[in-house]
Amino acid sequence: MHFKVMVIGENPEEQLQAFHEFECDGVDDKYVVDIDDTEYFLEEYKSYKDKYTFEEYLLEYENIESVEYRCSPQLHSKHKYGYALKDENGLIFKVVRRQNPNSKWDYYRIGGRYAGSIKLKDGVSRKNIPNFSWEWNFSSKDELDKRRNMCDRALKHQIENLDEISFCAFLKDGVWSENNMEDDYWENEIELLKDSISDEELITIYDCHV
Repeated sequence: MHFKVMVIGENPEEQLQAFHEFECDGVDDKYVVDIDDTEYFLEEYKSYKDKYTFEEYLLEYENIESVEYRCSPQLHSKHKYGYALKDENGLIFKVVRRQNPNSKWDYYRIGGRYAGSIKLKDGVSRKNIPNFSWEWNFSSKDELDKRRNMCDRALKHQIENLDEISFCAFLKDGVWSENNMEDDYWENEIELLKDSISDEELITIYDCHV
C-alpha cells in the first residue's frame, strides 16, 4: 500500500530512517532491537509438536537458527533477523526476533505517485522537478511538467497550496503522526502542524509503501 507522507525539516531521510522496516531493507542500525517472542513461538509450535522438536520447528517454519550454550549470536549472518538461545542442556529457553518496533515503511521515494503535490508561489524559482514514479503515464507527466511551478520539496513561505495538500501521515522533529483517528481530530492535528512550521522550514512530500 502506498501512502503520502509530509516530512518537515532539513533532514527528511534521517527522520524517515527511524521508521524503516528492518526485515525489508536489512539495515541493522540503532533502531533495531531484540524482542523476546518466546511465548508467541511456543503458542505457534503447538500445532507442530507431534512432528517436530521446537528447534526443528523454528528452523523449518520460522527460519530461526539456534545459538549454542555460551555462544554469541552471529548478528551479521544467520542470526541477523532472529535467533533461539539454548541452555546448558541444549534446550531452547528464549526466542528472539530482531525488529524495529516503530516501523512504518518498507520503501519510499520523493514524490513518486504524489509527484508535483507542491505548488510554488508566483515568482519563486523551482529548485527541483517532480520525481515521477513509473505509474505515471506520459500524458499526465508531460501535462504536469509543463506547470513549472509544481515540485516535491520547498520552504514553507514558497508554497502556494499548503492548505490544499492532503496526506496520510506527517513527520516533524522525529515524531510520526498518522491519520488513524477521528476525522475532526486529524484535521485539528493538521492545522496545529501547519501553524508550527516556520516560514524557513523545508517541506518534502514522500511516497511511502508498506
